[in-house]
Formats: sequence, structure tokens, C-alpha cells
Amino acid sequence: MTLTRDELASHQIARLNSLLDTILPHNRFYAAKLAGIERPVRSLEALAAWPFTTKDELITGGENDFAANLTYDPSQYVRYHRTSGTRGRPLVVLDTRDDWQWWMRCWQTVLDAAGITAHDHVMMAFSFGPFIGFWSAYDACVARGALVVPSGGMTSIARLDLLRSSGATCVFCTPSYAMHLIEVARQHQFPLAELPVRRIVVAGEPGGSMPAMRARIESAWQASMHGHSGATEVGPRGIGDA
Repeated sequence: MTLTRDELASHQIARLNSLLDTILPHNRFYAAKLAGIERPVRSLEALAAWPFTTKDELITGGENDFAANLTYDPSQYVRYHRTSGTRGRPLVVLDTRDDWQWWMRCWQTVLDAAGITAHDHVMMAFSFGPFIGFWSAYDACVARGALVVPSGGMTSIARLDLLRSSGATCVFCTPSYAMHLIEVARQHQFPLAELPVRRIVVAGEPGGSMPAMRARIESAWQASMHGHSGATEVGPRGIGDA
């Protein structure tokens, strides 16, 4: 379905008002922060008057260290994740079952853009720590029906061997790790370009949008690279050049 700009704005406003109606009775953080806004929201321009929310506001420093903006009791959440902590203390974010299904729906758009189907074998070339990025990708690929190959805790050369033995056609990793595997393959005289990998989906770093890095990775791997942006706090929000 194609919407005009005005129709899209109306849809966004309706969704926002529905969200506010759902969370504000339960979320003390945003109930206090947005107490002065006019509701219902009538235009996107009205958002210019809203207060910003900073990471420092969300970090509680409490015993469990959950983010300050929880809507529900912790017993209703089923996913625990943290931001990477590259710019300070990690932020703990919890997701409900409904939250996680929303993540899955968003990821399906990313998989569509990358051309990944149920016939693919997808390797997740990352460690399975609390960072959300590829936990969501893992479940999204499972939901699509692809064969998903985990590789947490493996050395880089072991991952290359697993790529070959599993017949992986897609790899999910950071841009810098895709570059690192190129160097590991060169050092071990591993025939990287002969692997059946046809797609590389990268996230977590800006390298996927850098033409020089993209060209080097695609040339060495003989595969197309697809960038994806997102964050623990807001979900999978964008797709790079395909």
C-alpha cells in the first residue's frame, strides 16, 4: 500500500496516540516527562515542543539496573539486553513478548531488502552476549524459515571452516569483522571467494555505508553487502543501500 505524505502523517499520529494511551497510565517515567503535552497529538509538528530524553535519564543505577522507563512490572518482560557500552555505562533494556514480535516484523523488512529466503543458510558470526543486535536477527531468520548457524565462542578460522561445511549462503556480522575475516582468510590461504556466501548483512558500525569498505568486502567475499541500522533502545530502524 502506498500512502501520500499526508496519509502517512495521519497514520503515524494515530499510532502515536494509541501508544500514548497504552503506556502513560502505567509508565511513571513518561507520564511525568510528558505531563505538559497536549493530547491527543494532532500533528507531527507538535513533537517539536516535546522534551528530549537522554541516556543518563534512563540509567537508574538501581539493584537490577533496568532502564527507568519500564511500562510494566519486570515479571512481564521476557528479553534482557544491554547496549554495547562503547560510550559509557551500558543501558539495560527489557522487552515483552509483544515487543519482541514487533522486532521480528521489522527485521523481515531487512531480510526482504537483503534478498534472504527460507532456502538460505545463515551464519551469525558474533558472540551471544547481551547486545541485542544479532539475537533479533537470529530469531528473525528462524521465523523466515532459513537454516540458522550459530558460531559464538569460535575462532575466526573455525568460523571460516564452519561457513564452508555448513554451506552458508549469508553471513551476519559487523563490517569490521567482515574485514577481519578477509585478513584471516589471506593469512591461512583460505579460499574465501569460493564459499557459497552470496549475501553479507552488516550492522553495529557505520562501515556498511562507506563505499570503499563496501567495495573491498564485496570484492573479497564475492558477495553483496547490505547495511542495517538499529539500536537496543529503539529497534531495527533502517536499511542501507542494497
